[in-house]
Amino acid sequence: MTSFIDLKPGTRVNVTPPEDPGGATYECTIRQVTPRGMRLSTPRRDGEVLEVVPGEELAMFTMLHGRVYRFQVAVRLVEFTEYDSITVELPAEAERTERRAYYRLPTRIEPRLAMRLDDAGKEVQRLNVTVMDMSGGGMLLQVREYIPSGARIRIVLELEGEPLELDMLMQALSVQRPSTSAQYYRVNCQFIDPDRRERERVVRYIFRQQVEMRRKGVI
Repeated sequence: MTSFIDLKPGTRVNVTPPEDPGGATYECTIRQVTPRGMRLSTPRRDGEVLEVVPGEELAMFTMLHGRVYRFQVAVRLVEFTEYDSITVELPAEAERTERRAYYRLPTRIEPRLAMRLDDAGKEVQRLNVTVMDMSGGGMLLQVREYIPSGARIRIVLELEGEPLELDMLMQALSVQRPSTSAQYYRVNCQFIDPDRRERERVVRYIFRQQVEMRRKGVI
């Protein structure tokens, strides 16, 4: 646990519904922070408003300085004005959910599209890929074809709970050759200049999976 002292106006916060902590996340922005509480824009997702009532407990998370912080707050006030907002209590503490810069989520996802690119961004090789784990910083890939370190890779895949496909550009940092009995290379990749919103989508997906794994007692 660590003191949560970096919440400031303009910080983007993700909210999970109390009745479905492992489901879709809603997004809001901190508008005001006072010693008595924190005023947020009404949480929304694709135009849909998250309906809350005073006294309700909300689970929230945000990314600060490359780390994800998770915290619980109680709703104090719901305002329906020209600028709808909710006021919640200040979180005294938050759990830093990532011991390293980013938590690596074990997974097995087969992308719809995976390809190696040249320096100009043109396709030079289609790849047979399985995503073995992912984080806010990159992915570990299982690849049938050989890829040299430094290669640029484009991945297009679906993330459960996200309305749009994820389209990310990565660079291979290291390549582990298959053992005698194996057929696949292990390629550790880092995202190349990811868009902030795309990175947040990855972090949201990982957070939802962590919540579900905790619910099942896996972690």
